[in-house]
Amino acid sequence: MKDTSNGYVMPAAPQMKDISDGYVMPTAPQKEDQSRSPRGSTTDEEQETDSKGSTTDEGEEQRNRIADYDEKMSSLYDGVANESLAHKHCMGYNLKAAIGNVKGQVCMDAACGNGAYMQYIYDKGALNVVGVDLSLENLQVCRESHKAKEIPDAVMSYIQADLGELTLYKGGPFDLAIMGCCICYCSTQEQLLAWLRNMYNNIKPGGRFVCLNTRGALPAAKQEELERKFNISYLTEAEGGSKSFSPAFVRFPNGWQTDYFFLEANTIHDAMLEVGFKVERRAMTADPEYKGDEDLTRLVELMPYDLFVAAREE
Repeated sequence: MKDTSNGYVMPAAPQMKDISDGYVMPTAPQKEDQSRSPRGSTTDEEQETDSKGSTTDEGEEQRNRIADYDEKMSSLYDGVANESLAHKHCMGYNLKAAIGNVKGQVCMDAACGNGAYMQYIYDKGALNVVGVDLSLENLQVCRESHKAKEIPDAVMSYIQADLGELTLYKGGPFDLAIMGCCICYCSTQEQLLAWLRNMYNNIKPGGRFVCLNTRGALPAAKQEELERKFNISYLTEAEGGSKSFSPAFVRFPNGWQTDYFFLEANTIHDAMLEVGFKVERRAMTADPEYKGDEDLTRLVELMPYDLFVAAREE
């Protein structure tokens, strides 16, 4: 498939949607119970949105698509992402280190959450940053945060979208796409591959994809220690260990919590290879700038994170 607007040739992909003039909502049928809808996937009826993620009609129907990221929980997640030791000095530090040099680049944050990494990428010199998230409430947090920091509207875009829909997002193709702690919302191998193909198809040849997974279940001894020392709760693994796509859960001290799916690192690594990426796994390290009293090194050892830096070949 060729996008003649910029001369870049896309790999073949089924049912690709081009949203160069605005986002087209997926058409999956609505389910009665959406309390556990995966963060990057939708079950609502088809609607059209513009490139800022706002609906063209009946906008209220787009709200509260994910119970774990509704208005209240999005606010709590904002606190987790900005203030928690695990996110700020473990996940955030390592994700930012992997992002590297973005000066003059066009970038996308897939499942952008509160938009903190969008802002970081902008502050590091990116030309344009696109945030994609299924939660309209998350996107609203992004907009308000960026407006408060007087970031120019022209450099930020917000798209409400299902990451499993193979779609060419407005603003792409991208030099960099990031996905922080979201890949774990894939409930099946097929959905995992769909998300990764979507990322691959939106990245320029030579572009990069930085992805951080949180496994969401720990052996009993590690889980007990993590909860006792840091008041963070994951599921306790069953005897013999968890398997990919089995249930997972996390609760942070401020009350934010979410159900998702356990994904083994090798499951993600192999899926990335299958869709065409070259993949490097990186070890998590403690932020050397942290000056607090908590045992950050031990927290990094306990948190069930997997960091991947993938590239689409030239």
